[in-house]
Amino acid sequence: MSKKGTSKKVLTIAASVALISNVLVAPLSVYAAEAQAQPDVKVAATQSEEATNDLSTYFSDEQIKALEEAGEKNAASGAAESRAASYDKSITSLTLQYNESKKNSHTGTFKLNPNAKSDYDGVLTVKSHVKLKGKLEGSNLLLPNTNEFMTDWQNGNYGGRVVYSFPEGVDARAMFNTVDWSKATATDEFTARILGVNTLVWDLKWPIKFNPETVMYDSAHPNEFSILVHGKKKSEMSEAEWNSYDPISTGAALAAAGTAHIGDMTGSADLAVDFDMSKYTGNLDDTTKDKILTAGKLAPSKTRKFNVDGYFLDRSALVAGTEGKKNIVKSQIKTGMDHANPYKMSVSPETWDSYLSVWDTKGKYNTNLLENNEVADEFGALPGKSIFDRDLVLTDGDNFNDFASNRFDRVINYFTHEDITAGKIGEVNTTTVTHNPEKITTGEKTKVTYDGSVTYVDGSTRSLISNVINVSNDESTVEKGQITSANYTIGDKDITGTFTGEIARGQLYINGEKVGTMGGTYENGQITHYAFGAINESNKDNVYLAALDSNGKEIDRKKVNVTSKPAESQGTIKIDADKYELGNANLTGTFTGDVKSADLYVNGVYQYSGGSFDSNPFSFYLKSGLNLKAGDVVELRAYDAAYGASPRKELDKDSFTIAQAATQGTITPAKYTIGDAYITGTYTGDVKQADLIIDGVNINYSGGEFKDGKFSFYVGNKIKANNEVKLAAFDAVKPAPRKQLDVKPVQIATVATQGTVKLNPYTEGDAYITGSYTGDVEQFHLVLDGVDKTYGGTKNESNHTFSYYVGGSTIKAGSKVTIQAYDSTVYSQMKYLDEDTVVAKSAVDTSGEFTSVEFDGKNHIKGTFTGTAMKVAYITINGDWLPGATAETWGGTFDSTTGTFEYYVPSNTLQKGDVVKIYGYTKGDVGHHFVNSKEFTVR
Repeated sequence: MSKKGTSKKVLTIAASVALISNVLVAPLSVYAAEAQAQPDVKVAATQSEEATNDLSTYFSDEQIKALEEAGEKNAASGAAESRAASYDKSITSLTLQYNESKKNSHTGTFKLNPNAKSDYDGVLTVKSHVKLKGKLEGSNLLLPNTNEFMTDWQNGNYGGRVVYSFPEGVDARAMFNTVDWSKATATDEFTARILGVNTLVWDLKWPIKFNPETVMYDSAHPNEFSILVHGKKKSEMSEAEWNSYDPISTGAALAAAGTAHIGDMTGSADLAVDFDMSKYTGNLDDTTKDKILTAGKLAPSKTRKFNVDGYFLDRSALVAGTEGKKNIVKSQIKTGMDHANPYKMSVSPETWDSYLSVWDTKGKYNTNLLENNEVADEFGALPGKSIFDRDLVLTDGDNFNDFASNRFDRVINYFTHEDITAGKIGEVNTTTVTHNPEKITTGEKTKVTYDGSVTYVDGSTRSLISNVINVSNDESTVEKGQITSANYTIGDKDITGTFTGEIARGQLYINGEKVGTMGGTYENGQITHYAFGAINESNKDNVYLAALDSNGKEIDRKKVNVTSKPAESQGTIKIDADKYELGNANLTGTFTGDVKSADLYVNGVYQYSGGSFDSNPFSFYLKSGLNLKAGDVVELRAYDAAYGASPRKELDKDSFTIAQAATQGTITPAKYTIGDAYITGTYTGDVKQADLIIDGVNINYSGGEFKDGKFSFYVGNKIKANNEVKLAAFDAVKPAPRKQLDVKPVQIATVATQGTVKLNPYTEGDAYITGSYTGDVEQFHLVLDGVDKTYGGTKNESNHTFSYYVGGSTIKAGSKVTIQAYDSTVYSQMKYLDEDTVVAKSAVDTSGEFTSVEFDGKNHIKGTFTGTAMKVAYITINGDWLPGATAETWGGTFDSTTGTFEYYVPSNTLQKGDVVKIYGYTKGDVGHHFVNSKEFTVR
């Protein structure tokens, strides 16, 4: 015997996201407009009202019944379970699926920043329009899922993960950091339906956002990151923002979907992200110092298009993992699904693949050997700060104005590291490089700017980022500088000092040997040169700092004044905040080092000094006049000497905030009798409110009166005999933050359940069996002609009636229809209470009876009858068919006007003493229906 139970009480719980049944043929707004003309349609009045889980808020009784029928059919078919097999249902009941469509779009645009330094200094905007399908499937196949839908909706527990894949070499982590994620936009819109119903219901909008805390990187694809786009929590939004998403319509849709078990949605999401490339810190494959070649600009691409491919990781690509059950934020990417549902960029901004790097093609002035060679067989570089800022000091009578105009021209492919200046290489057709000014003034340092472009075989052109050469046309413009002081204390990080003139960098020498590379900061007459760990007591007498010009030529050298660093007092202090409670006379804790005393501060205000620091743990007396209270910030500052001593150095400090005294309490419910309106009992401590827990589920029902150690908690008719009931005690009343103090079971007094059931007449073709009940009836069971069928039925507790859906073709006329009543919907706890049986009536008129029957002695049986139903008959003779017949022999003429009939029998068929029985029937296109029979003996 199978048992599948549902009840009206469960079916009327609703609240989350989707759709409506076949009786709903217009959006809620239409129903609102027609409410006066159709008073049976119920409409939520205003947008500012809260969505509710009560179907009657939104729908008429007929509409609710239709929804419940759809729910029973869907549950019986197992549709939800079969559809959910391909993905992890534990994450959310509100799932999204990528919809491959020609209407999907993914584009990139690039806008230059104000005062852009190059054609690649700006903001990259990536916009995606992604078509989606939604499936609303709760975890329970038999019971309504509206509570689950509503909870996932209000917790923002829905969405998908988006992958952004950048060109090869791009640092995805650096790209992520170029985005102000608070300004990234995500919107959506959906049209919702329920399974089995093709009627348009609502256009819904769901609050969604990018969540930067969910970013994921993949070491196998360092040019990609993924980020979750998911719902906003109701608790994170203002009332105005929440109401802007029309929660009443969404709540109604979810209520319908929860009752019908499965909802479908079709729609789309629009995503827009701005990448400020001025904040980009450079490519992973950029080997230049500080990644200056790619930092602060749109990164290069082999295709010269900055394509950002996208992937939408929908429900099929996500799994709950260890923390993602009912929390999509903690969901993980399913193995092998990190590139599911790709969409390519149809419009992408232009970017570069080659760059300008000025260089002496004659080799004479490429004296900088510290940088990596940019081209394999081209050694050295011009001196200077970077690729984009070079220095050229001419010697031996050279004059920049006499050089060939292209002497310093060089264009390099970023990816192949080839010198492509001459053109006709790969996809490169030609390169163009110019410089300005073309002529310079002798005796002055002149800034010469190099610009250019590359033209490719497809006709496209890309500009080159400008280079600068600071040209000195004779040695009279060579920098001259002098170190005036250089000092270092052993243990410090830097040598510091002063200089005059022009010094580009320095070189440290110890015992005549170079230490480290050329470097340091020489600006505004101040020297800072890193030397940590290089200078110590054994070598401090032979330390020199050399000054270098921009060509790396030494122009001065001075001895560094090295001093030993005096030993300093040190120590730490740590308060045992966990051991302190309001009213304690002392603070305690631990210290290290040279701590001798401490100063007490409360809320940032000095109080007094003291403390005992002879050994660990220390103690610090708290005077009674401090009047400390919860929320006060208490701080101890540790010193190396007693208060008033000089010098006295602060070594460390520690603080904590005094916590509110912990609340505590217990609750002890008294034995509860089914039918009582209240649970009563006693409590101790800080109990202010209780929650009712039924069968392990907190039903979100809070309340209770707690006074003088006694309490009462109203339960109405919520508790049934077979329920497991608990009360959880809390230290505050909702909506204030609460802490659970205790939870205790409620013992239910054993009272025998009782109840009755009474059926209304049933006519063949009716969709419902109906009747009434009394007492503790919770579940109904159909038995048809002695054969067990299904469990179900819907109770109306307001008038103690019920209905049981059977469709229109299940029960035939004459069938015995039995409804059994049980006291529980839980199979293992069900107890039989009562049953009632009716015989299914025909939908055809079968009234009437034979009033007289006799044989005329020849060939006819004649007689009279009542009613108008009888049209045809057959007979049996001594319990057998007519001689020679193997079944009924239909015949007879019935005149309902006179109420007479006759039935022909062949000659010599009937003999005296034969027992004849005549059966009267209706006559119809789909068969005969029995009306009456009568028996007589031939005389």
